[in-house]
Amino acid sequence: MAFSTLSTRDDWGRPRRYRSAGEAWLAPTGGNDSHTTTLLHFDGAAGSSLLLDSSRYQRAFSAYGNVTLTDARSTALNGICAVMNGGSSISTSDSNELVIGTSAFTDEIRCWPTSIEGTAAILERRPDGSNTGYVLRINNYAWEVAIGTTASLASSQMPSMSQFTHLAVVGNGGADGARTLKLYVDGVCVGTSITDYNFSSTMLKLGAYYLGGENYSGYLDECRLSLHDRTADPHDPLYIPSGSTTFTPPTAAYH
Repeated sequence: MAFSTLSTRDDWGRPRRYRSAGEAWLAPTGGNDSHTTTLLHFDGAAGSSLLLDSSRYQRAFSAYGNVTLTDARSTALNGICAVMNGGSSISTSDSNELVIGTSAFTDEIRCWPTSIEGTAAILERRPDGSNTGYVLRINNYAWEVAIGTTASLASSQMPSMSQFTHLAVVGNGGADGARTLKLYVDGVCVGTSITDYNFSSTMLKLGAYYLGGENYSGYLDECRLSLHDRTADPHDPLYIPSGSTTFTPPTAAYH
């Protein structure tokens, strides 16, 4: 493949033309770009429990308990998603590449729960009960984000058990006092908190509390973690900002 000589960069620092394949990696190519630290499509053969990370890190994920891929939900992107029936989880080895720190970030996942009773961890980013990470979960019949063990952001709407919901936890990075955390449900910001977060956790677990238990039951699809505020970037290929607090959730799998 031929690449032209590097020219000027756009307002977001991305090169407009490229002189190497490495520089071309920085271009928006459908959501799997240099900012992406994890990308789980949950694609594969129905009935399989093989989970592949399509990001450039290609880290290994393991399924524990009853986790399989299924084609039972036609609105799953690419037609396949994961199903968890409680008492199960998905995890990967600790990695420094999963550390958020004080950076901007966007963690997102599509969820179709089959139970919304009690507490169920969806995206667990805490190594313990400290404020070195957060958890995205269902709690008291609502979507919720907790930093450490303290609930910080919660939606007033009851999670749907009849369709996929796109969930995104977004941090804008920046200086102390200006660092915020937001929870988006289907592209609508349902809560904002100034937290001065500094998330040093190196771990990631899906579908369960960091100590085990509080298991999620339902379907999961298209999990992408990014060290970037996707909602603030007009050049992001899948997010289409339509105002200061809303965006159009992606309708296609990232690639």
